Amino acid sequence: MKVAVVLFDMDSTLLEVGRFIDFAGIRKAISRVYLKHGIPIEVIADYQSPATLYAKMYERGRSYLSEKEMVEMQKEVNAEAIEFELKAVDYAQVIPGSVEVLKWLKDEGKKIGLVTVNSEAAALKFTEKTGIKDFIDAFCCRDSPGRPKPYPDHALACLEELDCRSDEAILVGDHIDDMLAAKAAGVYAVCIPNYRSHIYTEEELKAAGANEIIDNINKLPEIIRKLECE
Repeated sequence: MKVAVVLFDMDSTLLEVGRFIDFAGIRKAISRVYLKHGIPIEVIADYQSPATLYAKMYERGRSYLSEKEMVEMQKEVNAEAIEFELKAVDYAQVIPGSVEVLKWLKDEGKKIGLVTVNSEAAALKFTEKTGIKDFIDAFCCRDSPGRPKPYPDHALACLEELDCRSDEAILVGDHIDDMLAAKAAGVYAVCIPNYRSHIYTEEELKAAGANEIIDNINKLPEIIRKLECE
């Protein structure tokens, strides 16, 4: 298998930012927006994670709103979330091994894409502050066109921007939604479980799409070498 592109999740994969974001505050803020636009509280209550709530609203919201109304509502929700994200910029940290792996990928001639459920404004700030922005060739973020993870839209859009087929790419992430997005996009998936993904068993992560499960990003070059020998 030729690996031309490596797509990365950001939070808890390359950087540690989620620990410094008030997700409870985000959920309250965006729930108020959804209620204002007529989304029933029962629908909102189905999803505790703000990211999942936002993503799933692309399906659930269509039962209550027109396409135009949906787009405007999601823009408003995104704006609320951005305020919380940007407060965490100064606290962002590089996960050990990330910079070394990114340098290795560049030395090997690989293109790098970032597929994140953070906003574009936050992703650019986080990556700039931590010094990894220049490694990244393409950004697909929560507010990019299309649906965010667990849907495949952003992974596929990132590959299109990088002129790469799905069978020439891998996606690296920490969450089950990363694995679901990779599977739906037809991309080889590598999971690096963290404190959030440990609520899932290895079997559940593999069923979601994980082809490999590793405990450290430093093991990624070994996986890529193995794939390129097959």
